[in-house]
Amino acid sequence: MNKQSPGPDENSQFFSKARHSLRQQLYAMTLLGQLALRQEPSGNDTLKKLIAALEGFEPYLMGILQFAKTESCRTPARRIPTELQHIFQRLNLHFDGEASASQAELQIRSTQARLDTDPDLLFEMMRHLIQNALSFARSRVLVAARQHRHQLTLEVWDDGPGISAEAMEKMFDPFYSTSPAAGVMPGPGLGLPTVKLLAQRLAYPLQVDSAVGQGTRVRVTIPSANLPEGKSFT
Repeated sequence: MNKQSPGPDENSQFFSKARHSLRQQLYAMTLLGQLALRQEPSGNDTLKKLIAALEGFEPYLMGILQFAKTESCRTPARRIPTELQHIFQRLNLHFDGEASASQAELQIRSTQARLDTDPDLLFEMMRHLIQNALSFARSRVLVAARQHRHQLTLEVWDDGPGISAEAMEKMFDPFYSTSPAAGVMPGPGLGLPTVKLLAQRLAYPLQVDSAVGQGTRVRVTIPSANLPEGKSFT
């Protein structure tokens, strides 16, 4: 008897159900801890630490599930006409509250660029890049689209501590992480590996330039085949 492997829709449903189920379990455990703490008016340091650990574990676990979902997806990327500014607006809305709470200012320059792409995958890739930049930036993160000959590049700049040669070799490895800026919660080390997976699905080359003590620039190149012929923009 032949058993077919699950299709993309089945995989998506599995990960959605897993996320929902695990969230419920974590919420229940956290709630029980908070109820137990209320019964101890004097407080319990161990219990407080347990609750904090459970609350911090949720985004960590959700990140792992999201990475696994992205890695297992075999659905080809779409290529539909897209206004890049629409994606930039979505990113501005997504990071509005987070950038306000961060010590770094996020600036996304407006653009008139158009391209044929999968807007959801491109949004996710840029979201992870910006999230990573905000985690390390001292004061500013800049996102801009630039035209180079017949190619379009999307660039994310930060003025963080920069990346050493050793870290540069490992930065796209799953679970590799370095210390973020003060006050920023360390993640599971899956943001940049997710960027790499999404860039591969979109067939967009990635380039990282960094100088220790000065900051980092990540460049995503959109090949000419994804751009409207003869279209210029600013």
